[in-house]
Amino acid sequence: STSLRRGPSFLSQPEPGWSPAAGILTLSSYTGPESQADEGGEWYTYEHSLQYRAAQLKFLEVLQQADGNRLFNVLEESPYHVDTNMQLSEMMVQQGDLGASSTHLSKALYALSAPLPPSFPSGSFRLPYSKIENRAFFTGIARKVSILVKRGTWRTACEWSKIALGAGGETDPVGMLVYIDFLAPKAKQHTWFLSLLTSLPTAYPEMRIESYPGLAYAKALCLRGLEEESSEDDTKSTEALKSAILKFPMVVPLLFATLGGNVPPKLLSHRRAQVDGSFTDNPSYLLSLLSQLYSVRSSPLWKEPPILAWLQKTVASVAPSLDDSSLEDVRTGEKLWGEGPWPKGFAPSGVIRAAYLAGSLSLAIFYSLKSKRSSPFEQTEIPSIRPYLPPSALSGTSYSYDPLPPSRSDLNATFYDDSYLAPLYSTQPRSRRRNPGQPRANQGPGAAAMVAMRAQLAQILGLGGDGGGIPLNDETREELMLELEALAGAGRGEV
Repeated sequence: STSLRRGPSFLSQPEPGWSPAAGILTLSSYTGPESQADEGGEWYTYEHSLQYRAAQLKFLEVLQQADGNRLFNVLEESPYHVDTNMQLSEMMVQQGDLGASSTHLSKALYALSAPLPPSFPSGSFRLPYSKIENRAFFTGIARKVSILVKRGTWRTACEWSKIALGAGGETDPVGMLVYIDFLAPKAKQHTWFLSLLTSLPTAYPEMRIESYPGLAYAKALCLRGLEEESSEDDTKSTEALKSAILKFPMVVPLLFATLGGNVPPKLLSHRRAQVDGSFTDNPSYLLSLLSQLYSVRSSPLWKEPPILAWLQKTVASVAPSLDDSSLEDVRTGEKLWGEGPWPKGFAPSGVIRAAYLAGSLSLAIFYSLKSKRSSPFEQTEIPSIRPYLPPSALSGTSYSYDPLPPSRSDLNATFYDDSYLAPLYSTQPRSRRRNPGQPRANQGPGAAAMVAMRAQLAQILGLGGDGGGIPLNDETREELMLELEALAGAGRGEV
């Protein structure tokens, strides 16, 4: 659960003068495969009206033209269009206007927040990342986390991370686990984090959190935080730190490379302390990637002299035992390093997406309107991450509204493609169950007239294949969009 509470909305506080966002987006119940694997969650999916799809089409056309100024034209007609606001938020960051950037992101989150159910803060809310209409929710929250981290509001950033982690079910689609291992200790969310480590393996065993080095090291820090709060000795935290080092020794040299200090030669030269350095099909690939992410983000947590001294002392005491197979932690570490928790050369898509977004999440850059996938890392604070990305993540063109989308081989995944846009151009009847004797809507003398009327309305609104359209005020455009939607429904036999 999260401590966020509904004011005017869960995800954003509207500024004076903002119109209500109710009705821009809607939610419906979702019963797809993700929901079958998570019966404890309340699964929903966002729905886009015909009017919203028309705005999405205009947004996609602007992206193809790579003309950022035309994004404002989209907002003139659809001020709460989510992807347009998030794209402008990124553009404003590049131009140094952080106030405007925050406003656009807040508008996007305000629209996403409007249909959220009252039970949203309970932690039971779920969205399938596979559906294109839902992916902006996760991307927007990831960007919100980055802004909050820049402001140093650790507790609030941690709360937002909880939202994205919980809403994704077992998938963690934007890799919040590899951010929470930093945020939880930093925000002093010690008890919550330790509870998370207990509950996740039971609720989502497929997440395999035992393979995340950062979670093991964060556990030690959170236990130490609790010990300091209650004036206890460091017995529990030291045992947890020893366990983390024995299972994931490769984190230690990476931390000390930033913090300074001496790494015992036995550990430094140990085979399980060697990082791959790039994408490989070695079983240790995922451990190397996760260790690199953790050490770069979380090394500041270990820099205070008492913490650093504790780390160095514990490393020295554990190094001689790295090959002691009588220890369960060593056996676990050997198995993860030698066999890997995932198939060779594979990592969960959420981890890869988190690595790809690492520059954005650390506020080094925001993507441009249209960017080659290799370009985001030119200015990133974590350049060492780029070599770990699989070739599929570095080739082709990626858009910031849908970074590293699900594979097209995922039959449950949807995209902004012909299927999404089909309702805007639909002129053919679709089969629909109807009462015996009920005529098809597209049959009979009026069918041709209905098709012609839809085509004419689409042309007026600028939705035809030739684009264009005529200037309309908001009220007239909305009325015509509703009429077009009604005609499209009638053409499909909907009643």
